[in-house]
Amino acid sequence: MTIIDLIKNTKKFDKAKDRFSKMSSVHVNIKKVTPMVGTKTILFSADTWATKNHYKTYLFVKGIDYVDKPDIEHPNSAKLGSDKYYFEQVRVKDHKIQVRCDCRDFHWTFSYYLWKKKSLYQIKKGAEAYRTKGLWERNPKHIPGVCKHVLALIDRLARQGAITKISI
Repeated sequence: MTIIDLIKNTKKFDKAKDRFSKMSSVHVNIKKVTPMVGTKTILFSADTWATKNHYKTYLFVKGIDYVDKPDIEHPNSAKLGSDKYYFEQVRVKDHKIQVRCDCRDFHWTFSYYLWKKKSLYQIKKGAEAYRTKGLWERNPKHIPGVCKHVLALIDRLARQGAITKISI
């Protein structure tokens, strides 16, 4: 799945308006940007919170091109040890992604369906662990969407230029 696929899917979800309106109340602290040059991937790790609860939120992107010196196509930078790499903007319509958030909404509503689409980052348990009793009541259309924390992380990265512009 791509970022645009996830956003379109989330908009199909019955409670989408609530998610998108609450996204602006989410604080995002990008903790780490990890380039994985050999596998052409990058991981954006963030702490997110809207009230007192803090969550770890991740965006893992595949197919990223890296260079050693900045140029017009590689304006963003990330460090790996003492080396600095420059990477292209994540294209919302092209790059395949995986996501994860530690919040209950993400876990109980979307994780199983994201796992089925191979878009769930860091599977720690078997897939059956995500098939929970309340799953069908929370997501009866089986939509692989995302929570407000992931939406807020995507929005922050787009505003910082790491992701191509998108209207959420």
